[in-house]
Amino acid sequence: MSIMEKRKTINDSKLIDLLKALGNKEMRSLSEFVISPFFNKKEKTIRLFEYLKKCHPDFKVIYRPSLYQHLFPEENHAANHPLDRRKDKKLRDVMSDLVKLIEQYLLHKDQQKNEVRQKYQLVRVFLSRGLQKHVPDLLKTAKEKHALRPEGDPLHLYDASMLSEMELSYALTQDWGKPIGMQAALDYFHYHALAGQLRLYAAAISREHTMPFTYNYLMKKELLEHLSVSDYTHVPIVDAYYRVFMLFRGEDLETHYRPLLHILTEQNKYFSYRELQNLYALLFNFCNLQINRGLREYNVQKFEIYKHTLPEGLWHYGKYISRDHFILAVRAALGSNNIEGAISVIERYGDELPPQHKKPIRHLVRIFLFFAQKKYTEMHDALIKMGKPPEGFYYGIYFRLLKIQVYYELSIIKNGEYNGLLKSEIDNFKGYLRRAPMSKRNKASYKRFLNIIIRIFNKRFDRINAPYIKVLQSIRDTIEDPNELLVEKQWLLEKIKELEDYWNKKR
Repeated sequence: MSIMEKRKTINDSKLIDLLKALGNKEMRSLSEFVISPFFNKKEKTIRLFEYLKKCHPDFKVIYRPSLYQHLFPEENHAANHPLDRRKDKKLRDVMSDLVKLIEQYLLHKDQQKNEVRQKYQLVRVFLSRGLQKHVPDLLKTAKEKHALRPEGDPLHLYDASMLSEMELSYALTQDWGKPIGMQAALDYFHYHALAGQLRLYAAAISREHTMPFTYNYLMKKELLEHLSVSDYTHVPIVDAYYRVFMLFRGEDLETHYRPLLHILTEQNKYFSYRELQNLYALLFNFCNLQINRGLREYNVQKFEIYKHTLPEGLWHYGKYISRDHFILAVRAALGSNNIEGAISVIERYGDELPPQHKKPIRHLVRIFLFFAQKKYTEMHDALIKMGKPPEGFYYGIYFRLLKIQVYYELSIIKNGEYNGLLKSEIDNFKGYLRRAPMSKRNKASYKRFLNIIIRIFNKRFDRINAPYIKVLQSIRDTIEDPNELLVEKQWLLEKIKELEDYWNKKR
């Protein structure tokens, strides 16, 4: 190995990751931050930033010895020699100083976004310094700015609670004989705490249905008893998360599903985009559970939601659409036999995928479309061309399921020619599931799919003995059981119907 090959780079450092996350405009304002003597008095840190700023945003290979030579020219270090321990520490110290400055800048930038919080924090400072006479103007400004924000913003109730607390703190410095507005502080603190608790509970119970985790819900009984007799429709964020939690508990679904959908669609101005994204994501997860129970109409529900939310840019992060929601929108359309709807999503949003994901995701979408159109030869060719699934656990699941389904279809069409490949893919999928980080419930739904397709396959290619009608009915009953989660239930129902028709003609 040559000396050049031994030299280490800084390209995998936290410092470079932070700088890559900044846009050009942010780099310019960070530059002012770094050179400000109030925040930084270290010349080496400024020198390092100026050097790296020229490398932004691509950051081609930056060798540590070369960087050290730039920062410490007085030491005459050769750029093609690796750093010893002392020099490496000196370089790391300068890099660490710059990392701390960037983190400080990001915090400062984030705090500047919340003018309401700035004002009520200033109230606390003024009260501690005996500047009470200036507090009413601060509170007035803070309340005016707070009124302009969506009430369903994740921090809205928190800031409302803190504002009411600051008003109370100010009132306590005035005439004790006057009534004090303590009730507002009590109310807003209660709403904030309740919304936060329900948000976490909803996220946890949703996660329990998909991943191998279980959680302890403190005071769940008392909380649900309180909510069952209390009306929170005037606080939609509390009402929405309560209904999500109840949906995942499986209690009286229609009582909670329709009102939740109404809140999200008719009161959407109440919520921030981030909160809407979170609530819809939970609702989609619930819809998936219902689909796996055989309630196919929830595919229609999912696609209707996407038709409503995609044009609003709810699933865009910056200028790019989320690859996951792009795929889910297409699958929801195809799951409700709306091929035109799926094509419209592909044509409208396919070019808005992140550049690094555009090619593999659009390729996978084409495979889903071929499958829905029953173009199995084209689907098989596309799977071979793709080679491997896009990065991500559930894309691995999609890919393997599609291979099993296409090999089954081609085995029927080609009279058993693909039987060996089908058996091989089933075995591969079993191994994949053993290692999969999924809940027992979810894993069981995929194992059940494999067991059923094996049973159907064996009965279809038994050349000697026609299966008893009771055997076929038993397979159908297993597929249709509403109490058991099962992926690709609709497709399996089609396959058992084809099998029944096949043997009815043979008999």
